[in-house]
Amino acid sequence: MQTTFDPASVVPADVSVTEFTGDDSLPRHDLAQHPIPADSLTWKYWGRLDVTYFGSSVMGPIAGAWPQMGQATSSSVLFTGDSSFSARAKIYKARTRRSREYIYGTVYDAPEDAKKYGLKTRNMHKSIKGTLQSGTYHALNAETFYFAHVTFFHYLLIGVTEQLYFEGSMPREMKEQIFEESKEWYSMWGMDDGPQPETYDDFERYLDNIERNHLVNSQVTQTMLEQFVERRLAPHWWPPIMKKFVWPWVAARRQVVVNSFPPHVQELFNVEWTPEDEQMSRRFMRMYRRVNAVLERILPLKFYYLPIALRGFEREGVDPRKITLESAQRALRESRAQRTSSLAPR
Repeated sequence: MQTTFDPASVVPADVSVTEFTGDDSLPRHDLAQHPIPADSLTWKYWGRLDVTYFGSSVMGPIAGAWPQMGQATSSSVLFTGDSSFSARAKIYKARTRRSREYIYGTVYDAPEDAKKYGLKTRNMHKSIKGTLQSGTYHALNAETFYFAHVTFFHYLLIGVTEQLYFEGSMPREMKEQIFEESKEWYSMWGMDDGPQPETYDDFERYLDNIERNHLVNSQVTQTMLEQFVERRLAPHWWPPIMKKFVWPWVAARRQVVVNSFPPHVQELFNVEWTPEDEQMSRRFMRMYRRVNAVLERILPLKFYYLPIALRGFEREGVDPRKITLESAQRALRESRAQRTSSLAPR
């Protein structure tokens, strides 16, 4: 694994990078934070352990492909420090704990606490800025921060959930609903929402343009995708029982991660996706959905969700298994109507 970076070549020198600079965070008097309703699709899927397991390897490469995020991430001790397994495990544990407290807190904590975590997350990025090619960058530039948000709700929440629970074809209405919920979520960060598209149709055009014209195969992306570039067999020294019951999960992770990126992004990342991969992915998705449908009837929620999500469900009296597209649409509609009503002159 690559452990050091040349700051001048994290982003390929032969690509032209658009300059995104400046701090676009909102002052306190302009804040309009809107917590996501508990009976939402985001609440239903975001805190699931399986979505987290597969999705954590999707977000890193795509975030690192945004030049400014790639450049900023390249100085992380994850890449420049001790590359031993134990050292990396400690770093990942600390980062995971903080992200679950802050980022997951903006979804599952009580509304006032969720708002505070949103601003804490934003403020953690205030000092992240520097130079890139002949220009500068800032982590709190609106274009950069919005795309970071896209890596959450689109590549992880929609991309991974679509494979695990919808056999690769999530109904469009559900994608539209998650996009609408993502607007509430984005408001929690206290950032200018200028780059945020108005409709899901607009978002699809936005994303296609970003993927084709702004993303790059940075050193960060290359390093984080190394383990997924090729299909691999289980280590020969693994005992047969581990090869049978553990390795399929490791192999499936590659299928889910690579399949979360559209073909033109796979090509950009130099990751192969063959007809055999497609068949393996389809078989895994069918198997996973069938097994999960059985287990969810007999296992308690603690086997499926992060503790922070469980606390949220208990506090709000919500059973995520009963959340549907219709109930999520109704909850968001009621939340927005109540917000409008509270702002109306009396």
